[in-house]
Amino acid sequence: MKRPILIIVGAILVFILIIVWLYVLFFSSPKEDTDSFTDFDLANTEDVSFSAGEGGDYSNLPTVDVSDIQKLRQLTTRNTIGYQEVLGDKDSSAKVFYVEAGTGHIFSIDLVSGEESRVSKTTIPHSKKAAITPDGTYVLMQSKQGPRSYVVIAQLSSTTDEMILGDNIENIIDFTETVDNTFLYTIQNTDSVTVNEHNPETSDTETLFTIPFRAVSIDWGSSASATHLFYPKTSSRLDGFLYQAKEGKVERLPIDGYGLSASGNGSFITYSKQTSQQYESFIYNQGLRESNSFGLDMIPEKCVFSDTSSSSVCAISLENLGADSPDSWYRGEVSYSDDLWEINNEIFSATLLVDTLFESGRELDIVNLSLGDQDESVYFINKNDSTLWVYERASN
Repeated sequence: MKRPILIIVGAILVFILIIVWLYVLFFSSPKEDTDSFTDFDLANTEDVSFSAGEGGDYSNLPTVDVSDIQKLRQLTTRNTIGYQEVLGDKDSSAKVFYVEAGTGHIFSIDLVSGEESRVSKTTIPHSKKAAITPDGTYVLMQSKQGPRSYVVIAQLSSTTDEMILGDNIENIIDFTETVDNTFLYTIQNTDSVTVNEHNPETSDTETLFTIPFRAVSIDWGSSASATHLFYPKTSSRLDGFLYQAKEGKVERLPIDGYGLSASGNGSFITYSKQTSQQYESFIYNQGLRESNSFGLDMIPEKCVFSDTSSSSVCAISLENLGADSPDSWYRGEVSYSDDLWEINNEIFSATLLVDTLFESGRELDIVNLSLGDQDESVYFINKNDSTLWVYERASN
């Protein structure tokens, strides 16, 4: 094509583009589109609302087979974000209350008859975590995560299936229930973290102690006056230090190391850290103030300590945890097939309670362990599908 023709064609195209641009600039109005921008999650701009709607068909709830001779049993099929064993009185049997993820609906399972019923149909949207008091009266529930999260305290009604909602609490980063039917929670400040106890019956709140840094992991004691352990967020690339708080007094313990994580009580502490490119576990005796290496390596948050003896129950995988532990597990890059072990922390011995893969035929990555009344039951959640399980030690 000749050069003069190319110039003419180009000039015509430029003229057309200018006309189109002028039309769009002066005559066109954009359509409203609320989804065309990235959500930077800067603040909670959504209206927090709760619903008493059904949220699903629960007209035909299953009956859990509590007569199964298997000591290891799956209790729920729903994703569970919190649970509590609630003891009965002379007119009722013990139950397990649990909270369904996403809806915040609360259900109970009768441990004698196996009957499952819904305790609350009040919907807490996007619910992620919950704690229930041992008397089954109050629940503390978190919705969403990060800057958009909020936490609400509610009372479970004895006459209806709707919760009585209380106040929201802002800036909570972690919480738990106590044996005294109160809640413990942490509030993140500018350069510290405050640990409070809240009594839901009286609405009184008391500050227990202050943690002098923000990025913290806390291993809760069973009551406000019990020993609480805390340390910087675990990373295999960062050096961690262990502290304990009891009755308002904060003390640093002679335990530190890269990838440090810990769990314990006022007498014994199980902790793990990186040593020579290996994630190794130790037991620290508070009375003797000495540590001993333990033959089985574990992630300490997979342990629960007894309040009545020197033992603990830990979920342990015999797989090599690796040099990147526990970071890869926290990130969800690896999953473990755990067995339940009973640890005698006084004499450094371990007894296998159950080979979970053999008994269930499934790989259980065990988290959120707790002990039932008289330590007879071990409850836990399978991290792989968030279902609730129980192992009955009473029948051993």
